[in-house]
Amino acid sequence: MSEDEAAQIPRPSVWEQDQQNVVQRVAALPLVRATCTAVCDAYSSAKDRHPLLGSACRLAEQCVCGLTTRALDHAQPLLEHLQPQRECPDPCAEDDTS
Repeated sequence: MSEDEAAQIPRPSVWEQDQQNVVQRVAALPLVRATCTAVCDAYSSAKDRHPLLGSACRLAEQCVCGLTTRALDHAQPLLEHLQPQRECPDPCAEDDTS
């Protein structure tokens, strides 16, 4: 990858990095991890035990993935437009140095 290509890759903002860090830290909590594992195991075993339910769940999963992808594709231009506004400093937070 050239330096020009590397410079064009969008880097997450500090706020986005903080949000990702919070999600990772919460997901790493033993109670949260154990609960997610138990729910995932119950969901998988229910799909395996009941073929009709499993088919309906797989169809729903595919629909949700497709809808999420389309929503993100349509939201991206708006997010790019709002990004500069989000990064502007709060005028109330500025020091009065005059």
